[in-house]
Amino acid sequence: MGKCRRISAVLLAVLVLFAMMACLFIVVQNAGHNCVGEHCPVCEITEVCLHTLKVFREALFAVLFVFTCICLALSADLLPVVFTRAGTPISLKVKLLN
Repeated sequence: MGKCRRISAVLLAVLVLFAMMACLFIVVQNAGHNCVGEHCPVCEITEVCLHTLKVFREALFAVLFVFTCICLALSADLLPVVFTRAGTPISLKVKLLN
């Protein structure tokens, strides 16, 4: 199951990278086209690609923000306090000789 998830994650990352590069290529390719006015199909495709790049950028910023928060919490030793359990006599290896 782990290998399948790893392959899926790599495949998804490659597809996202391909989509970003394709959108970027389309925007650069159509930057100086001769616009026919309102409802220009080239302008509409360029707008869709720009919107897609904007969504990818916002998603990347969200992932980086969460990653930064987790790193700061780990460096400040906040998460180990939350996830530690109270010590029991067995975990503290206390002999109960009553």
